[in-house]
Amino acid sequence: MAFDPLREPSERCDSLQLLPEQALLATSAVDHADWNYRPILGRIQRLRFDLIRSMLRGTHARRLLEIGYGSGIFFPELAKYADDLHGIDPHPFAGDITRILSQHGIRAKLVTGTAARMPYADSYFQTVVAVSALEFVDDLAAVCREVKRILEPGGTFAIVTPANSPILDLGVRVMTGASPRADFQNRRQGILPRLYQEFVVDRRADYPPFAHGVRLYTALRLCAPGTG
Repeated sequence: MAFDPLREPSERCDSLQLLPEQALLATSAVDHADWNYRPILGRIQRLRFDLIRSMLRGTHARRLLEIGYGSGIFFPELAKYADDLHGIDPHPFAGDITRILSQHGIRAKLVTGTAARMPYADSYFQTVVAVSALEFVDDLAAVCREVKRILEPGGTFAIVTPANSPILDLGVRVMTGASPRADFQNRRQGILPRLYQEFVVDRRADYPPFAHGVRLYTALRLCAPGTG
């Protein structure tokens, strides 16, 4: 049977593992991890994680960093792709999320900080992941420089970002009352051009494919120039 990311995780052999809804701690006004458990909207939200899984397929890192980990909802799944999990996020709840993850058998080293200036040594990570995080970054060029600095030569930078789509924005507004345009401001349209400028694209996936006007998400598997 062909892979269908809109099918419920329980219907797939390799099911997506997320923190349970009752364990989620809202860490900011734009942290909507609970949306992953809403009817219809949840299936759309979880597409992002399935797209990242497609970017990480075939990889296993010694150390993996998630930029913008929020509530830590994705760490149970990311644990399949690394021995040592790390996360950075501007919110002040790193200790609380660390404890919640530990209660669910996940060990992660979490810090409060900005991706434009990260407290890690050069070439420290083999994999860096950003799930719907770059659209909240004001200085994406600085983040790209930092990712290239901390990423080991030949490493993977896997991202997923929402499309700059009026149809997507209307759907989110109808289902949630939130305004993606207000949350993201004008940052979405600059993400893909900047990433193409800074990195080598190893893999790309869009959902839906071949439907630019109604596209929900784009995922990229990237590596630094000269390391691919």
